[in-house]
Amino acid sequence: MNYNPALDGLRAVAVLVVMLFHARAPLAPAGYLGVDVFFVLSGFLITSLLLAEMDASGRIDLAGFWRRRLLRLAPALLAMLAAYVLIAPYLWPEVADHGTQAALAAVYLSDYGVAFWGTPHFLSHTWSLAVEMHFYLLWPVLLWAACRRWTRASLPAVLAFAWVLATLVRWVWLVRGQDWIEVYYRTDTRLSGLLLGACLAAALRDPRWRLALRRWLPWALWLPLPALLLIAHFHWGDLWVLTWGMGLVELATAAVIFGARDRSSQLAKMLSRPLLAWVGRISYGLYLWHYPVFCWLRETRRWEDVLLVGIPLSVALAAGSFHTLEAWATRRRAARAPALAR
Repeated sequence: MNYNPALDGLRAVAVLVVMLFHARAPLAPAGYLGVDVFFVLSGFLITSLLLAEMDASGRIDLAGFWRRRLLRLAPALLAMLAAYVLIAPYLWPEVADHGTQAALAAVYLSDYGVAFWGTPHFLSHTWSLAVEMHFYLLWPVLLWAACRRWTRASLPAVLAFAWVLATLVRWVWLVRGQDWIEVYYRTDTRLSGLLLGACLAAALRDPRWRLALRRWLPWALWLPLPALLLIAHFHWGDLWVLTWGMGLVELATAAVIFGARDRSSQLAKMLSRPLLAWVGRISYGLYLWHYPVFCWLRETRRWEDVLLVGIPLSVALAAGSFHTLEAWATRRRAARAPALAR
């Protein structure tokens, strides 16, 4: 799979929107929807890699896939958690369970922990990592079975139906009166973005689907505008976000991913700007480190100061992670599976 810097630029936009929200800036009251951009991107990239592996070998090396995912995600996460366990008792001495919170994040159970028990608190952002890890554990097996059952031409329609079904599952829980927080954080209610990304990856394998998507692209590229207006208007806990807003952001992200495939387009050039692409490359570490930093700063500072101090500090920590632990993990992955290392 060829590297596309525009996708790193899209990652940068997503993480910056999330950071605005976590700083409690009035500019992005629904900035938490940036996580949904990450979900669509992850579903697209992971499914593209898995489908390429199936096309090349007729199978999926499950052990190899899970090993590469752990090498990509675990070292940076564990380093951040180790730093948290050492420093958090001095920052928040009134909290007695920092170790328990870190352990919950380390085993990728933050999603259900936050949804039902409100923990981990200062590490609550790791819920999205748990959602993605659960997806990585199940998706290769389900995708392999789906490819055995449906043809290349019909698979995108099946995955589109799965996206609709996942969205309806979220609606059903809300209609049944489940708490907003419980619906927002759980893996089983947040699969829609990952599945839409997977649907796009499957559609790009078939010429007829690519042609159909190209015909709809001029219209679909209007979707990011209402998605940005949504992020700038709706607040945490708004029911409309869980019913319609997330689907809108997911569709807008899929449209941008498809449009950015044309490297000569203005969209791709805009997202491929060197600084934006660099922020996208360190976005995983930036997401990991910024939240505890922002939590600490928010206690005594206004949102402007949180951004002014927190962004440079978070970028420094993320860059250090990227050029050390993450670089080491990338080399290890490439040594075992050069074609799939990215």
